[in-house]
Amino acid sequence: EIPVGNGGKKDITLQDDSELMDEVVVIGYGTQRKGDVTSAVASVKAEDFTAGKIGDAAELIKGKVAGLTIAKGSGDPNAESTIRLRGVISLQGGSTPLVLVDGIEGGLGTVSPENIASIDVLKDASAAAIYGTRGANGVILITTKNGQRESRTAANYSGYMSLSKFGKTLDFYGAEEIRQGLTNYADKGYDTDWLDAVSRTAFTHNHNFNISGGSKNTTYSADFTYRKEEGVLLETYNEEMRMRFDVSHWMLNDMLKVNFNMVKTFHKNGPIDAAGLGIYRQAIMRNPTEPIWNEDGTFYENFAVNYYYNPVGIIREQDGKYNSENTRMTGNITFEPIKNWQTNLMLSRRVTSDHNRGYYTSEYFSQKSENHTGYAYHSQNEYTTDNLEVTSKYNHTWNKHRFDALVGY
Repeated sequence: EIPVGNGGKKDITLQDDSELMDEVVVIGYGTQRKGDVTSAVASVKAEDFTAGKIGDAAELIKGKVAGLTIAKGSGDPNAESTIRLRGVISLQGGSTPLVLVDGIEGGLGTVSPENIASIDVLKDASAAAIYGTRGANGVILITTKNGQRESRTAANYSGYMSLSKFGKTLDFYGAEEIRQGLTNYADKGYDTDWLDAVSRTAFTHNHNFNISGGSKNTTYSADFTYRKEEGVLLETYNEEMRMRFDVSHWMLNDMLKVNFNMVKTFHKNGPIDAAGLGIYRQAIMRNPTEPIWNEDGTFYENFAVNYYYNPVGIIREQDGKYNSENTRMTGNITFEPIKNWQTNLMLSRRVTSDHNRGYYTSEYFSQKSENHTGYAYHSQNEYTTDNLEVTSKYNHTWNKHRFDALVGY
């Protein structure tokens, strides 16, 4: 602290924070010291992630990166976050950034949030140029946690539970206000809270177990996550299990490194597409003097009005399950014959299978309005994606100069 007083000019020089400047950030196909990065790159480490109930990787860095907008436009537990980097930059094309998980194209839900060590965001053209047109909307690089060499085996458990409900609802007229204040209104004689009829207090629980460690030449890490999230609208839910295994081994005096990584995900949810079916919209526009059920126990419908359906009937008159399974296997061989020259061969395979089945009863609005007797469906699909990548990079430092070169296929 220097008192100003009545003295003359004072020259003050600020010291560099060497720890911050030496911090390593992930960039395209490699890493750099933060002090050497000249393009727009933002890095968020695990200790700075957003805490609390987290649905996917994007929510970990919500509010942490300038220019990055993250939002969920739906309360559906199966909805992924929408990401926009510096706004919408294309009228015709997509606006979603490219997401890479440990160098392989993936999504925000590829790995559990508990497995993520850091998230780096490449924001400008120079930072994302190496990815070509795929990186036009920015690139998000997710790096997962791994075991450390010469470390004891450690086991960790983390979990949380949460409750969700509508915090504030729109203030609409109820049945009594309508009867008192409006004339020529179709009064069916009931007092129905439609939003209450289709909603609930939703319960979510998440459990994660991790074991990791390493010897002089080998590291390993295994992880299991179970999560079930209910939506605030009835019959909406998301249930998933994720398993991840990673092992690395060094040989030939660290000249050769072999790594194998496997991620397995099981996902299950019900058939209710709350946003697509407009259940919330139907509930808030529904006449509160109308009943939910007819006297014979069927759902009350008024097909004289277009796009006006009983939201409780939409939920209750369909059933089914959507199951998906995703397997991602990655192998890396890294060879470093001389210091600072590194060549890497990576092979990966991703297999995704979907198995969906369900039915609509004869009372479902689309079936009843057309006098159909019901509808059932059953589908199964499988997709395989293979990836081969070879890169060779070299860097050299002398005096205050640094040289980096990278070639790849």
